Amino acid sequence: MKSIATALFWCEIGLASLLATFLVKAVNRATRHGHHGGWLEGTSLDSSRLDLFYWVVAVVGSLAFLNYLYWAKKYVYRQDPRIVDEPAVDQDSP
Repeated sequence: MKSIATALFWCEIGLASLLATFLVKAVNRATRHGHHGGWLEGTSLDSSRLDLFYWVVAVVGSLAFLNYLYWAKKYVYRQDPRIVDEPAVDQDSP
């Protein structure tokens, strides 16, 4: 079980890295204007627009959180009829 969880963890890290690469490429492509590079194509940190990129990352994270809230609100727990809850026995009662 431990090796399966470790493999799933590393698969998740790899997928997150791939999605981050796609996000960086999409932002650069969308913000490129003529001969000027995109927000993340600057030759130094002063010439790139990391502040705007982090706003994009914050918006994507907020949308993911709103997606989570939507599905969490929509979820309804269904009681399994095969599982019977036994009443708790109180130790102090005679």
